[in-house]
Amino acid sequence: RFILFFFFATFILVSAMVLVSALVGIIVTSMQNAQAVVQQALEEKRRADETSEYFKFKETSVEATVKIFEILDAGFTGALTPEVLLEKMHVLDIPTNDAFVHRAFAIANKMTDKPFDRADFLLLVGLAERAVMLQEQFGDDIVNQGDESASEEHMDRSRSRFLSRRLAVATSKLKAHAP
Repeated sequence: RFILFFFFATFILVSAMVLVSALVGIIVTSMQNAQAVVQQALEEKRRADETSEYFKFKETSVEATVKIFEILDAGFTGALTPEVLLEKMHVLDIPTNDAFVHRAFAIANKMTDKPFDRADFLLLVGLAERAVMLQEQFGDDIVNQGDESASEEHMDRSRSRFLSRRLAVATSKLKAHAP
């Protein structure tokens, strides 16, 4: 009888230790995942603050841009890919240039190769607005028509201005659709 009791008690204790160990492992893993999510959110917030400080955005402008991002974020993942952005822009009947959107993503994500988050989107909107402002301010009055390289440069600038204005128009349309 003593052997049966000893075997039963040992079995219960070992089983309890295994269950406690599994439970502690699950809790620790969940805490590590939560910590990673918080770190990622803090990093995104830091980058967004740097962008808004650099472009001297007002808080209302930042909030409106974040709302636009949330409208465009189809799967509520907190990240935009070029395909999702183009799909949403087509649904909202906003004129787009697929090559420009893909190129903007490729340039912005050259180092990380991951989807846009809120901070990246704020930076993209800021750069597009700045490009439109500079193009309107300086214009094309320095182009020499007789020089072939200047004409190519003029075409490149015109194309860039056109695409930047399209992005700015899309941004203003999205702000109008924002709740």
